[in-house]
Amino acid sequence: MLELALALCGIIVFLFFLLIIFILQKGKKAGLITGMLMSFTSIITLMLFVTVQKANGNPDSGKEFGQFYLPISVFVVFIVIGFISSIKLAKK
Repeated sequence: MLELALALCGIIVFLFFLLIIFILQKGKKAGLITGMLMSFTSIITLMLFVTVQKANGNPDSGKEFGQFYLPISVFVVFIVIGFISSIKLAKK
């Protein structure tokens, strides 16, 4: 499952760069779809990450921020970026 989570993280980064390209090129429909795909992929990866962490007994005591909360906050940032960009592109 860890390999799947890492592959999904790579897909999220790829979709993020695609979203930037589509926003710069004024590709409304492609940017909208890419933003939503990035958000939903981030949500799925976040759930998978939490499941893997809890199954492995992590995070270690005293290291919760770096091992658990920081990665969760990175996923939340990608979710928010995807949804906000999709909403802005839909309104144009």
